[in-house]
Amino acid sequence: RAPSALISMLHRKAENAGGKVMEFSTRATKLSQTCVCGAIHKKLLSQRRHECLVCGAVAQRDLLSAFLARFVVSERDEVHVDISRAREAWQGAELLLSRTISALQHQTVSGGFVPASFGLTARSRRKRDRTRSRPWMV
Repeated sequence: RAPSALISMLHRKAENAGGKVMEFSTRATKLSQTCVCGAIHKKLLSQRRHECLVCGAVAQRDLLSAFLARFVVSERDEVHVDISRAREAWQGAELLLSRTISALQHQTVSGGFVPASFGLTARSRRKRDRTRSRPWMV
């Protein structure tokens, strides 16, 4: 019941604001594997950071997915990310997403709540720090 109630509420709020909600399959769009340049990078679920080898874009995986969701379009019954619009908007969004992750990291250090899926827990930070000091560890 909870997911359908949330979706109904989102539809009502969007309609009241003059917008709309578009539901789409995450399997079809592959947002967590897609880069702003259009390259697809298959990742393990445990890999929380997106680092594109093609264009060099770096972002927290969930934040980048949410950003890309804004550019999902439906054309002729096919759903896809409008990469040209996403790439154009990325210029300003990259700094904003970077600041957001920095604020979340600060919140974690201060003992505040951050979703575990962001990979910012104290344990994962210690592991990242050890990996940086030992490059052969992955």
